[in-house]
Order: sequence, then structure tokens, then C-alpha cells
Amino acid sequence: MIIETSLELLRLHSVEGFTLARVADRLDTVSMALYNYFPSREALLAECANHIGKQFVMPQPRKGQDWKKTLRDWLWTLRDLGERYPVIFKIAGVEGKTSAGWLRITRVVGTILYHLGFRDKELALNSWLVCLQAHALVQAEVTDGGFHTALSLSRRLGPALATAAIIGALSGALGYVYSFFLRFPVGASQASVAGVCCLLAMGGRLGLSRLRLLRDGHRWR
Repeated sequence: MIIETSLELLRLHSVEGFTLARVADRLDTVSMALYNYFPSREALLAECANHIGKQFVMPQPRKGQDWKKTLRDWLWTLRDLGERYPVIFKIAGVEGKTSAGWLRITRVVGTILYHLGFRDKELALNSWLVCLQAHALVQAEVTDGGFHTALSLSRRLGPALATAAIIGALSGALGYVYSFFLRFPVGASQASVAGVCCLLAMGGRLGLSRLRLLRDGHRWR
């Protein structure tokens, strides 16, 4: 009851205006009663994010499914979750800390990149940047019905533009890493990464190992 009421209040109001007192008032009780369950508003917000994160369920992968299909499924699942719980984009992080619920959602991306050869700091940075781009894209589409770009996730546009959305996210995020390693301008780096991602997504013969140039780009100088 507390979580459901909190989610409803967060849907109607900003995170900044969210207080235990407001939740207590909606539940017709006193604030002190809520402190028996949550020591602070931040703890309650984190639990709300955890509750939403538990609703994130990826479709069962097919045997031998490649990483591109898995990433597309992740993006669509995030879109579906965002439509049901748009508040997740408000509480993915609270007080500078990433919620466990959001970490559960983004773990899929980290797993994909790990199997593509990323490790340690490169894995953490690339995973964070890809998820950041996806967060921004899906949030814009879910919360602003008039927002449409060539990377739109509208189901009417089919899987081709779903792939384009992933390419956009990858080119935007990994372009910064590519720029850092090869000391290219960021724009040129993003275009280069987009080209690699396009070829991979279209079934080109570069092979998955070519994506590792993003991780080992410094060797290509």
C-alpha cells in the first residue's frame, strides 16, 4: 500500500515535492507511522525504484540469439516498462546514488558488453554511457508524446528503426570513448562508431571482434 501510494504521488508530483508527510496524508495516517518501515524519504524512493525494477522481465532468448537481438529486446522492454511506470526515469538515481532497481534493469547491457570483450573500467564506462543514452531516448518518447525523431521507438516503425535507435545510442555513447582513445573530434568519433554499429546490425562481415576497436582503439594509432 505504501509503495503503490508513493508511485501514484510521484506520477502526479515532482520528486522534490515528494515527502513522507504527503504519503502519510494520502494514507490517512501520521508520518511517524511510515518511519517504522522507511527511515527516510530517500529509502522510500529507493524501494519504489526497486519495486519497478522487479517488473523488468526480458523475453526468453532463443538458442544462439545474437547480441543485437538481445539489445533490441532490452530496449523494447525498457520502453514497455517506461510506459507502465514513467516515474522510473525520475527515481533511477536518488541523491547521487543509482538505485538497485535501475541497476537490475541495466545489468543486461553490462552482460552484453562483457561478452563482447569489454572489461573493468571500459566495461563500466561503456555500460553507463549506453544506458544513459537509452534512458534519455526512452524517457523523451514516453513522457512527451509529441517527441519523434529518426530514432523513434514507435512500434509502427518496425524493427529497422529499433535497430537505428540502438545504433544512435551506441554511436552517441561509445563515440566519446572512441574520441578519448583516438583523439578524434567527438562528432567524427560518433560517426565512426555509428558506421561500425550499422555494419554489425545489418549483418556485415566485420565480425563481432571488430567492436573491440572501441576498447582497444589506442592500438590503432
